[in-house]
Amino acid sequence: MNGDKDSGQAAHPKPQPAISIGAVGEEEAEGGYLQRNLVRITSYRCRLLDPDNLAGGCKYAIDAIRKAKVIKDDREKDIRLEIFQVKVKTRKEEKTVIEVE
Repeated sequence: MNGDKDSGQAAHPKPQPAISIGAVGEEEAEGGYLQRNLVRITSYRCRLLDPDNLAGGCKYAIDAIRKAKVIKDDREKDIRLEIFQVKVKTRKEEKTVIEVE
C-alpha cells in the first residue's frame, strides 16, 4: 500500500510561488519606484505544507532578519515577500533558504 501519493513525482525544476505577498501601491501603479527589499523564502521539504501553514511558519525568520537589521522593517511598504516550497526526496535534502535582494 502506497500512502504517499506524491512519492513518484519529481520536484519541479523552477519552484512556483506558493505565496507572494504585497499589493501594488499608488506610486508603483503610476510608474514610480519604491525602495523595497525582495525577501524570498524557499522551503525544501519531503512533505509539502498547506500555503497558510507555510506563510505562518515564515514569521519568525522574517522577524529575525529584521532584528538583525538585514532589512529596514517587515512592513509591506518595506519588503516584497515571496514564499516557495520545493518537494525533495529525503530529509537530508530538507532546508530553508532565505534570500534578500
